Amino acid sequence: MFNFFFPLYRERTLEIITDFLGLANETVNYDTVCFEKDGLEVKFGRRPTSFDFFFETTSGKRLHFEIKYTEGEFGKAEINSDKFDSVYSKFLKPLNSSFHTSQPFFDNYQILRNLIHIDDNSFVVFVYPQDNDGVSNGADRVKKDFLISNYHDHFFAATWDKLFDCVSNSTTDTNIKTQLADFKNKYLH
Repeated sequence: MFNFFFPLYRERTLEIITDFLGLANETVNYDTVCFEKDGLEVKFGRRPTSFDFFFETTSGKRLHFEIKYTEGEFGKAEINSDKFDSVYSKFLKPLNSSFHTSQPFFDNYQILRNLIHIDDNSFVVFVYPQDNDGVSNGADRVKKDFLISNYHDHFFAATWDKLFDCVSNSTTDTNIKTQLADFKNKYLH
């Protein structure tokens, strides 16, 4: 598997990503870069949500990336009232009130367990294949259904094609260009 973000991290050019997201003039704190970052649940002794990629900026913005390659949709989970009450209910601030009970939360579990990480300084980014209708439909619902309007600007949905094109067009580094070509051959059509 090729890691799209690692060459950008190694060459210290992740600001291409912040610029792509519209967070201009943000400088990445490279000491915070993490692949497979545990989420909030770890504080409660639960198996945490794991973000595929994470970093903070020097101004304190935290960016959590949920990366999709082949998954067909965002999944549901079996209702677990204990887990909802002891963990998730403490982090519902960014969500519309209709998702503040266990049934609707677990009906949309995979998306919502990511979105609860949004706060005044935290952002969630979904990256997925352009032709994946299931994931795209879920991402389209985030601002319409799941998030309160105060946090709409804290969620980004990006297709691999658009992110790839942005990075490819923004770098002249030959190491990154070579790895991008390998990534494109394997994952993009």
